[in-house]
Amino acid sequence: MFILLFKSAVLNDENSCSVVVADLSHEVINYYLLSLAVADLLIGVLVVPLSVYPALTGRWIFGNFVCRLAGYVEVTLWSISVCTFMWISVDRYLAVRKPLRYETVSATVLIFSFFSLAG
Repeated sequence: MFILLFKSAVLNDENSCSVVVADLSHEVINYYLLSLAVADLLIGVLVVPLSVYPALTGRWIFGNFVCRLAGYVEVTLWSISVCTFMWISVDRYLAVRKPLRYETVSATVLIFSFFSLAG
């Protein structure tokens, strides 16, 4: 059952990435969607496999370093997803609130969002 769930999650996220990349015009929302799709794909590939076995058995067999690394990766990827949703909300708000200035303001928002994720 886990294999089926894992394959479907990776396949869906892979399809999302390919659709967004194929339609990667210069609209800011496409970059946000690509960020979400990549973060979800990495969660499905890196976090879920390391979380299922300990959840089923109640033991961690991967060692202390992998435990710390898995925790760091999980928190980082979830934070990226939450920040991306926040910046999508800001972008959509600006698109509705300032439609005539949206193109210039959205580029600035995109730059600030990348700096906030990097910092």
